[in-house]
Amino acid sequence: MASIVAFSLLPLAAMFLFFHPIQSNEQTQQNIETICHQVEDYNFCKQSLNSNLKNPDASISDLNEITINQTTVKATDTRAFTQGVLKNAKGYPEEAKVLSECEKDYGLVVEFFQEAFKSQNRGDYSRMLSFESSALNAISLCEAGFGFGFPVNPYFYLIERNKPLKTLINMAVAIAHTFFNV
Repeated sequence: MASIVAFSLLPLAAMFLFFHPIQSNEQTQQNIETICHQVEDYNFCKQSLNSNLKNPDASISDLNEITINQTTVKATDTRAFTQGVLKNAKGYPEEAKVLSECEKDYGLVVEFFQEAFKSQNRGDYSRMLSFESSALNAISLCEAGFGFGFPVNPYFYLIERNKPLKTLINMAVAIAHTFFNV
């Protein structure tokens, strides 16, 4: 009977270890605090970094890799979402034009962050920062087409999706600046 109980608790223990976030050391937590105080959504920033730590003593490079991965995933997801909405925008040329621009811009964000990662690996932090800053400009180009004169903004779903994406990009930019202070 005891072996059945122990055996049935084994999957529960494994799930706890798998889903339990890694507790970071004091220096990593201090770096996360410094980064997250520089962005608009402090709680999202902290949660995003802490829940994706691979080890307790994550370096600035490790934190940057987290933001690059998270930004790339979010931009790719938002681009796919936009492509789906764009398919349904036939007969609405103005909306289709804005959606096409945004779809292109999300693709640019992915490209910029792939290049930022390569630049980090080469130790070219000014180029990395340039790519990450360019990603913010791409999101701004997308949002410039939204127009806010409508009583109900038809692009509300993209505005909402852009909030965490912009926070992730700003996190990456904040981290990039720390490379110059190390």
